Amino acid sequence: MDLERDRTPINRKFIGRAAGGGHRVFVDASEQPFSKLDDEDLLDSTDLCAIFGVSSRTIYRWISEDDLPVHAQVGREYLFAKGDLLDWWDDMQEEDDD
Repeated sequence: MDLERDRTPINRKFIGRAAGGGHRVFVDASEQPFSKLDDEDLLDSTDLCAIFGVSSRTIYRWISEDDLPVHAQVGREYLFAKGDLLDWWDDMQEEDDD
């Protein structure tokens, strides 16, 4: 799987201030292909499920077992930076090749 060319439509996520002073995840209304996102752009676990074609349970297992890099956690939502995700995926591919 070549993530650099992945065309899965993604709505970028942003972390902002909530009304009570905490943090909240905001979603950009316009979709962009995964390949066009910047390395700093944030994705959530639903986005990863669509990109990899796996369940949310698999995403949570990758977080705990395979060190999937979590950029931030807001409430129950995990957020992932595209650049960190690409690095992690490259490392996983190298391990499979060994």
